Amino acid sequence: MANSDLCSLDEVKDYMGMEDSKSVVDDVLEDIITGVSDIFHTYCGVEQFKQQTYTEYYDGCGQKLLFVYNTPIISVTEINIDSDWEFGVDTTVGSDEYKIVNNLYIVLKNTVFSLGDQNVKIEYSAGYATIPRDINLVAVEEVVRRHRRKKDFDISSRSLGNGQATFFEKGLLISTKNVLNSYKKPVAI
Repeated sequence: MANSDLCSLDEVKDYMGMEDSKSVVDDVLEDIITGVSDIFHTYCGVEQFKQQTYTEYYDGCGQKLLFVYNTPIISVTEINIDSDWEFGVDTTVGSDEYKIVNNLYIVLKNTVFSLGDQNVKIEYSAGYATIPRDINLVAVEEVVRRHRRKKDFDISSRSLGNGQATFFEKGLLISTKNVLNSYKKPVAI
């Protein structure tokens, strides 16, 4: 299992009513779990939902706001603004000079993220200590759906008489998208 997986093999097997013993299916399910988790991360525009620490570099935009790649922002360890890319103590923004707003972005109090290429360095922690239950549930449902339909993934029924097939919606289910939409990374306009 990958560290970024949004549900466990046991959760999927419980949902499917499968026994706990190791089976040949387990490896397939683990691959599907990792694939579905990767799809969710990409769809929401985050590296991963699980809490971790990041060090990132951004182009200064001349504005007071900075939207970092991963949310929700839990804490900021350090912000540096340095056009020389040395990022020393003298270029550090004091912790009283910025604020995390709604766990989504950072705003500076008395200055701006000055224009420049890769001149902003930020160290921060983002993500969830525990994966939200709604994300976990739709991950389990998508894994089960993909496993059950692995031969004819998007076919819901096939007529033997004339060979016609009825297809499910391709990609993520609408109900899955509805859950994930509330976790999508915000985009500055």
